[in-house]
Amino acid sequence: MAMDHDRVAPANDRWNTAYFSSQDDQEDSEDEFSIVCCAPARRKTSEKAKEDRRWKNLDTILENQLYLGNLTAARSSRTLKEWRFTHILSVCTDALSADLPQSGIQHMRIPVEDVDYADILIHLPSACQFIDEALRSGGVVLVHGVQGISRSAAVVAAYLMWSRRIGAAPAWQDVRKARHQIWPNAGFQEQLVLFELCQYAPSPSNEIYKSWRRKLDRQLQAAGIRR
Repeated sequence: MAMDHDRVAPANDRWNTAYFSSQDDQEDSEDEFSIVCCAPARRKTSEKAKEDRRWKNLDTILENQLYLGNLTAARSSRTLKEWRFTHILSVCTDALSADLPQSGIQHMRIPVEDVDYADILIHLPSACQFIDEALRSGGVVLVHGVQGISRSAAVVAAYLMWSRRIGAAPAWQDVRKARHQIWPNAGFQEQLVLFELCQYAPSPSNEIYKSWRRKLDRQLQAAGIRR
């Protein structure tokens, strides 16, 4: 069974966390020997570091239109208001306030796990349609998972493929330029190649999709995994 990538930060993020933590510890130690007049400047530096870390909660894919982020961004009423999000596409099962009609946000959910054998492929056409209709109406869309690096990254890459009629490789490249920490699992990478082979329209009646799905079901049955 594959690692749950959306719940495990990539190595760079773990290094950044450790780096900032050590920096904060060093600053706390130095404060014992600092004069009072230095406190405001140090406080501003600390706040700037925290702001830099928060910035990783979401990144711009299409300016003022499409963003890729994590669960923290999707749950932050301040973020949703500041970025004027009108639509949210959740690629996870975690609850959001956007689930409620009174939120005023159009919400779509793809309830898949971040595992190699999860079938995200069958959901891609409806996800692309949701994003496209939102953008055509002048909306601003946030696509998110838990960490915003695997499931949601796959959906955003699929939308770029669908809207630009490009292959998986250039789509992944464009998404990675916007959000460098993306880390899609191998199963999702394979399914985006299949997405192109299905001419961006996989369905239960599509021969390529049916062949892949039968193979997947046999593998899951042999491994004793029920879906």
